[in-house]
Amino acid sequence: QNFNEFTMLEYYRLGFDIHQLMDDMVQLLKTLGIEGRVSKLSYAQAFFEYGDIDILNTNFAALKVIAKTHSLSTDFEWIEDLQILLFTHLIESKLKELPLCFIYDYPATQSALAKVEGQVAHRFELYLNGVEVANGYDELQEAEIYQQRFNNEINKRTSLGKAHVDLDKDFLSSLKNSLPQCSGVAIGIERLLSQIN
Repeated sequence: QNFNEFTMLEYYRLGFDIHQLMDDMVQLLKTLGIEGRVSKLSYAQAFFEYGDIDILNTNFAALKVIAKTHSLSTDFEWIEDLQILLFTHLIESKLKELPLCFIYDYPATQSALAKVEGQVAHRFELYLNGVEVANGYDELQEAEIYQQRFNNEINKRTSLGKAHVDLDKDFLSSLKNSLPQCSGVAIGIERLLSQIN
């Protein structure tokens, strides 16, 4: 859970994909005195290893059955929300065993603002001792795709009865020449500091 107010550090690396950015973050963490065995698991691999679930090829109805067997809610309209719930309850607790763990290549339904290729979105989350401290993307480049993603999120918020958020037209107009290839990461500073011994 996030606090109402928290400090976020974002940085971007031109020409990097998410794997290069994860390696870059490992070096940053070493500078901060955070070292340990580095684990990198795809989202699908984490589900297979810790939950015996083929998360990318299991449909919504089958995931609801799995959730019921674990006494979890199935009251969801979107598969991504159920995937997130299952990840939180079945996978996250296992990540405490891995001191420095990257989970990458999330389902395309959880792409947010990351590039999508086939069934996966090129994004990652970093966990330190089971605590999520960072979220990174292979950043989208074209304004049209950003607009499409923003519209999808606005429509989802509306259908859930959440507060309306306007489309950020200034941001979209600033992308008229497209972003260069880059990856970026947002780091929760309080969470990161809580993991420094």
